[in-house]
Amino acid sequence: LFVNLIGRMFYLPVDQWSPRYIDPPFFTFKIESRTLLTDSPETVEFLKKFSVKTNHPAIYFKVEIFCGKRNHIFYRRYSQFRKLYDFMLEDPPLLSSISSIDPESTYQPLFFPPKTCPFYEVSEEFLDDRQRDLADFLQDLLIRPGFAQHPVLKIFLELNHFAKNI
Repeated sequence: LFVNLIGRMFYLPVDQWSPRYIDPPFFTFKIESRTLLTDSPETVEFLKKFSVKTNHPAIYFKVEIFCGKRNHIFYRRYSQFRKLYDFMLEDPPLLSSISSIDPESTYQPLFFPPKTCPFYEVSEEFLDDRQRDLADFLQDLLIRPGFAQHPVLKIFLELNHFAKNI
């Protein structure tokens, strides 16, 4: 539903970003912190596919989306990023449309940080690495032709927030 409202969105890496860019269609993101939450943050209805049931505290990564001079903050767990990765593998953009954009390109598989044992003691260094790896994963998705327009990725990034404010 909201995909039609916001139309095409174009990702720019944060080092090429400026709030002077018109919003939408240009956006960028940062993942600069994380927090331990005992309860899941509230989830809007269309994000239910990324919901993860838990009865114990979990680490949530703070994702901040910038669109023009506005920003939107939300929190995601590693397992929600994993679900996004699985969705992208199951339903990637058409390779024919990608090869028509860049006929010289060769498809490289997506990198996703590996799971850990649920009882593994996590250190700050591990969490720093995971946070960086998740940001790299999201960056990799967004710079690939066709992925920034994927409806599931738009849902995950809550880009509809900007459509409501136009």
